[in-house]
Amino acid sequence: MFEQVKTIIESHKLLEKYLKLHQKIFHFRPTYLRPYLARSDPALNSGIVPTVLAIKIGLSHYLDLKENTK
Repeated sequence: MFEQVKTIIESHKLLEKYLKLHQKIFHFRPTYLRPYLARSDPALNSGIVPTVLAIKIGLSHYLDLKENTK
């Protein structure tokens, strides 16, 4: 679960590192990942608009990550 605006935007990098480590240790990639992007806590800390924009950016990065890791 990612709960800060900056972390949400950069979460694809963490997921990419996780996939590489998982491949290295277990010799296979997981069939899917289910990252959670929080809205309530970041909205309280940073505001609703930055939070929603960060989530949209994060989801866009996830699509790119999906295409790059096929």
